[in-house]
Amino acid sequence: MPSVLGVFLRVFYLGFVVREREPLSDEREGKPLGATLRLVLRNGPKNGKAHWDKINALSGILALSCLVFLQFSAGCGGGSGSSGGSPPPPPSNAVPAIVSLSPNSASAGGSAFTLTITGENFISSSGVQWNGTPRATTFSSSTQLQAQISAADIARSGSAAVSVTNPPPGGGNSGSAEFAISPTSNPAPSLTSLSPSSVNAGSSEFILTLNGTNFIPASSIEWNRVALSTTYLSETQLEVQIPSSDVAVPGFADITVSNPAPGGGTSTSVVLTIAYGPTVVNQTANDLVWDSTHQLIYLSVPSFAASNGNTVSALNPITGFVQSSEFAGSEPDVLAISDDNQFLYAALDGASSVQRFTLPGLLPDINYSLGAIPLYGPTFAVDLQVAPGLR
Repeated sequence: MPSVLGVFLRVFYLGFVVREREPLSDEREGKPLGATLRLVLRNGPKNGKAHWDKINALSGILALSCLVFLQFSAGCGGGSGSSGGSPPPPPSNAVPAIVSLSPNSASAGGSAFTLTITGENFISSSGVQWNGTPRATTFSSSTQLQAQISAADIARSGSAAVSVTNPPPGGGNSGSAEFAISPTSNPAPSLTSLSPSSVNAGSSEFILTLNGTNFIPASSIEWNRVALSTTYLSETQLEVQIPSSDVAVPGFADITVSNPAPGGGTSTSVVLTIAYGPTVVNQTANDLVWDSTHQLIYLSVPSFAASNGNTVSALNPITGFVQSSEFAGSEPDVLAISDDNQFLYAALDGASSVQRFTLPGLLPDINYSLGAIPLYGPTFAVDLQVAPGLR
């Protein structure tokens, strides 16, 4: 491009034209022109006549009507000029503010929920933090956001700090709002039934199922007031494994359920029966009676039995073994026991008599002869009963 600046300016204003500039003196003299040309038009020509004048870019000012600014840069020596400005900076994001939370509290151990944050200066890229950790956020408006809060976030009592952050440019953090996590008040448990409701003594370990209401994950099963490791199934069912040592001997076990504080409590007990297991004893007998005082069964054993023939024997029902035997005489048959469990009566069919024994040692005491009937011969007892209060 030539060193001489040849630029024609046309400015139109209300019919007036300013045009055609001759080369500046500095340009004629070969001096480079590198300056900003500011053309000010003020106090326009009269009578509608056009007016033009030379303008020296370094010192000249042309005054016409209205105020017009033209800026350009010029260079010489074959260079090319350029014009234009930088794009405006993007708008700056405001700092968010929290006004309220809904809900603003929850009970520890509760379910997941949606938290609504009401405030100011929210934008589509706003993010909610729960104790400084981002949570999935939904933008509703410049005054409302929603965040997804998980059950794990409120598993324990205490408090959580909720905040909102707007990203750059500008932006910032709202500061925290407190979310309260209150301790859960546990219900009092109720125990209604057991499955199984009874077991045999000497059984192997087994699973006991408890049925009721208001069970919680922290519920504890107690066996005769001793806490056992408990498995929570639902609000109405618990399970516990019972070791064989707890049912080794006959008896009863009180089963209860306890819920911890706050609230909570202990249920009423349900009894598990530990029954005598079935014991098979291979012993021939004509009759038997139960001695509730000494917890023994007395047997009358006939002469043809393979063992303990013609005896009255005491059998332990727990062990299944004959504890003692006493020779009774010929063919012991029906038996009877006094109501105070002090005497045992045994009819001896082969001797036409009744033999009394003291208990529990089975010592022979009094013998009652039944005699004989003419033409029919010796008699024997078909049944025996001891009158109440008599020995």
